[in-house]
Amino acid sequence: IEGRFADLPADERASILEALRHGLSPADEAFLTSALADGRAEVRRAAADLLVRLDGSTFARRVAERTRPLLAIEGRGRRLVVTLPEPRPGDPLDGLVGRPPKGVGERAWLLRTLVAHVRPERWTGWLGAEPDTLVARALDADDARPVLEGWTDAATRFGSPSWAAALVAQPGTIRAMPRLDVAR
Repeated sequence: IEGRFADLPADERASILEALRHGLSPADEAFLTSALADGRAEVRRAAADLLVRLDGSTFARRVAERTRPLLAIEGRGRRLVVTLPEPRPGDPLDGLVGRPPKGVGERAWLLRTLVAHVRPERWTGWLGAEPDTLVARALDADDARPVLEGWTDAATRFGSPSWAAALVAQPGTIRAMPRLDVAR
């Protein structure tokens, strides 16, 4: 695949990457990392999606390091504090985000995308609370929507039943995310 990959049309390159999801191994990291530099956004996004699934990949660590400081539990009330990230032009992570939908700010879209590429179970450890507690706290936070949408995407991407259940069970989650597609 590697020898002919660059010569294939972009839609085929993205499809080939999607097919690698099954049987993905650390041996695929170098190839997938090279696909992050592809000229087409759909190929870069497919490569990023696979790289974050590889536990211990350099890319997954970079995403986690960039995302971790954006959410914190603070104060006596143990509230969730959200910090919107600053875009970093030229950063490969920012290049995966694409344009935000109408009505969504660039920083909120970046936050959602970064959160969506981190295993949701990491937040349980980092923030010291179970998914249902973190979802409830997110509902009361400023900038709740990109966090909740990011966690929803992450629960789907990483197949996390505990996070999916927490997101669906919490009253108010659907109101906070009017475009949530629970069928994904």
